[in-house]
Amino acid sequence: MAKYNVFETKEDWSNFRKGLFTASEVHRLLGEVKRDMTNAELAEHKRINPKSKAKQIVDNNLLSEGAKTYVRERVAILLAPDEPEYYNSAMQHGNETEPQAVMAYAESLGLSVNDDKFIYTSVGGFVFFSDDEHNAGGTPDVIINGDAGRLIAEIKCPASKTHLEYMLIKDETDLIKSAPNYYSQIQMNIWLTDAIGCDFITFDDRYYNKAHHLHTVFIPRNEDYIGQIKSKLLKAKQYKEQILNQLS
Repeated sequence: MAKYNVFETKEDWSNFRKGLFTASEVHRLLGEVKRDMTNAELAEHKRINPKSKAKQIVDNNLLSEGAKTYVRERVAILLAPDEPEYYNSAMQHGNETEPQAVMAYAESLGLSVNDDKFIYTSVGGFVFFSDDEHNAGGTPDVIINGDAGRLIAEIKCPASKTHLEYMLIKDETDLIKSAPNYYSQIQMNIWLTDAIGCDFITFDDRYYNKAHHLHTVFIPRNEDYIGQIKSKLLKAKQYKEQILNQLS
């Protein structure tokens, strides 16, 4: 079960999550891996599809080369000082605008950011949910503890042209097509927080029409997808331990 951690400083938060696989980057573990069919699999495939010459299948029990690269990056963070954090104007805009987005979101729900059941995780400490078994963790932007269950929210404050693309998203199928990395992040945070679902939010108050400032899409919990995430995390943890044992 995931643990709820709160840290007083960003440095403490950063040190705790060193080397862990995070929700924001878990999509890097989910790349497909193709392998040659075994003789038995090939025989069965030809029996069902006699005209097909396919000799490869997707194996979800393996890590892609991209996934292995991500694991090695997490190992390096444990063994050497952090590299300088990349920062640009778009990221600065997102950080500066997020509090306004949170207030607009709370208002759309008839709530206030000061309500006890509405938790903005960037206020009052640095929140991080962690799971030791899977060597993983993450932090949703908002947590709402309602009577029907816990709801989380992921808030994006992108460039105006990207905000338009996100406003065209109407359901989880659209999100998977447009931003699969965010879908992975959302499902992992749903699992870590034991939530029933997540509101994906895009916000841009630079649009002339106020009706276009906030767009919200509910993403339900997907147990099958969460199961895939957990499986990949365990494979990644195993590979990480293999590297550390080799170095020691």
